Amino acid sequence: MKFDFIAANPPYIPDDRVLPRSVVNYEPSLALRAGTDGLDIIRRIAVALPQHLTRDGEAWIECDRTHAKAAKTLFEAGGLSARIHTDQYNSPRYLVVSFL
Repeated sequence: MKFDFIAANPPYIPDDRVLPRSVVNYEPSLALRAGTDGLDIIRRIAVALPQHLTRDGEAWIECDRTHAKAAKTLFEAGGLSARIHTDQYNSPRYLVVSFL
């Protein structure tokens, strides 16, 4: 299936990052953690996205602020355009991905 719009809030926190109790006490690790650099799931999305996004579509992918540039590079390596956007705290927080 192909979609005009895809939004994803995948797990993106590096495995070794210490999180506050207010997070770890209420969220399962599987919903938060994504490998040593936090990009394991985003790598999978970057590979699969071209098969599921229409030519004029957009995907909004939330990512870790410390790895936003690396996440952007993953999508660009697959021939997509990726722009980093900031959240309400002016922190790089999500990518808008589309075909070139």
